[in-house]
Amino acid sequence: MMESLRRRFSDRLKKINEFFHLLRKSLGYAPRSALPIVLGVIFLDSVLIAATPLALRGAVNELAGHAAGLALGYVALYVVLEAASAGGTAAFINRSYARLEYGVRYMLTTQAYHHLLDLPQATYLTRKVGQLTTIVGKGLQGAVSVQQALIRGLLPAVLQVLLVGGILFGTVPPTIAIIFVVFVVFYGVIFRHNLLLIMAGQRECVSADIEASALATDAVINHETIKLFGAGTELSTRIDAAYSSSRDRWISYAGMTAKSFGQTALVTLTCFGVALYLTAEQTLRGAMTVGGFVMVSAYFLRLIEPIRFLFGGVGRLAGGLVDFQQLLGLLSEPVELETGDPVLPGNGPLTLEFDRVAFAYPGRENVLDEISFKVPAGRAVALVGASGAGKSTIARLIFRLYSPDRGAIFVDGVAIDRFTPAAIRAAIAIVPQDTVLFHDSIAANIGFARPDASAAEIDEAVCLAGLAPLIERLPDGLETIVGERGLKLSGGEKQRVAIARAILKRPRLFVLDEATSALDSATERTILDNLARTTAGVTTIMIAHRLSAIRAANEILVIDHGRVVEQGNHAELLVRDGLYAHMWRAQTEHS
Repeated sequence: MMESLRRRFSDRLKKINEFFHLLRKSLGYAPRSALPIVLGVIFLDSVLIAATPLALRGAVNELAGHAAGLALGYVALYVVLEAASAGGTAAFINRSYARLEYGVRYMLTTQAYHHLLDLPQATYLTRKVGQLTTIVGKGLQGAVSVQQALIRGLLPAVLQVLLVGGILFGTVPPTIAIIFVVFVVFYGVIFRHNLLLIMAGQRECVSADIEASALATDAVINHETIKLFGAGTELSTRIDAAYSSSRDRWISYAGMTAKSFGQTALVTLTCFGVALYLTAEQTLRGAMTVGGFVMVSAYFLRLIEPIRFLFGGVGRLAGGLVDFQQLLGLLSEPVELETGDPVLPGNGPLTLEFDRVAFAYPGRENVLDEISFKVPAGRAVALVGASGAGKSTIARLIFRLYSPDRGAIFVDGVAIDRFTPAAIRAAIAIVPQDTVLFHDSIAANIGFARPDASAAEIDEAVCLAGLAPLIERLPDGLETIVGERGLKLSGGEKQRVAIARAILKRPRLFVLDEATSALDSATERTILDNLARTTAGVTTIMIAHRLSAIRAANEILVIDHGRVVEQGNHAELLVRDGLYAHMWRAQTEHS
């Protein structure tokens, strides 16, 4: 029995500690200059609210005694206090709180999105983009809700309760003051109990919301595929079911908060009624003045509003804490390590070497199986092989999107992990297998590789990538908006934008991952000639299925099941009559 009680107490204590930890974290994002001002104004406002019924008591008592001078003085004081509280401090609180709220929004928003960009690539293999953006959006609103509930609900209510309690104990009979204490204690117990319950219910609602939003966002991102496969009805059914589950949880949550509100209202009205009855009785017996009765009534009436706001804020506080906790969980996920030298030495073409590198994606067998090869500086080396052989994985490892499970990668004879990922990526340019463009102009998408590039340099990259005829046909030329993920452009046009972007970067190592796969043969030959001139003297790794695109490479590595099984130039590999020769015949016979 005692052990069970001890465990329950320990669990409750842990939850309370977690609650206050989240409160401290939420306030930690507040601008340092704004928070003290807001707290100071709230304290001043609470003092004014607590002092106003005292002035009212004086006015009533002096009016009952027909002391006109003093009565008018108390009335004037009462009006000034009311005006200062309702007008001056309220306006200043709103203005100061706006600085606080939008300061928090700015700090959290920038930190959250910087963190998303810094997360390891592996995170995006297991998490949906819609799920991540929903967590960020809800977490930002959650932090604001927590601060609203704290600064505009809990803090003013606590201050006013303390001030009013002190005044009542000094001005009214102990019985009435004790009723006030009982009211506060009961309310506090109900508040704490309901807050923990509501937080638990809110977690279920938020989880359902995140899952539904992730599904809907995924569907919108892939809307073209859904249309092509006529899967709109099936996806709509799944989205309806997800949001239906979310709706049911929120309805259940609303019932829980309504029950909690009813409990609090019952305690408030009971204590208020008993206090007024005893105050009236004391007044009739002559133990209190009529002004005292009015003062007690005013205090209870004044406390109902902040307490009501406070309880109304319980839902916001609980929901905000849950949403904010989800965001804190995301922000606590480890980012890419930025340890190492921030700049690669030298400025010439890089030497690249893989030494017995093994790698597997989570939940899969090895994609690379202790692969070893070397790319000399200034040479063009091609990687060929069947789909899934590990060619694109090699490119991802070069860019440090992932780290090898075993073995090492070297650039210019130095282990790649001696440099920061940013240093490695600054020296390499890639034309990826799947080109994704920003919803911006063609010029902006090309200039993304080098924001300081001149218009002349962008024009040169456009010409080398074979984009000039397209640009000339477009009414807005380079300022043409490409649409979401470049949907306004064809596959070949997007690929040429990606080639222009890589050329503009002027890297020390080119990675061409199926760089011409979406182009027709004539365009491919033109661009390959341009690329050959552009990449001359620059270390180049070419990844291709279409062997005609890489036959001019200095060396060709044939990858099979994560290993190099053949190595040589085009002519040498044909003579060996191995896997490469088989692939070449298969392609040329069907062309």
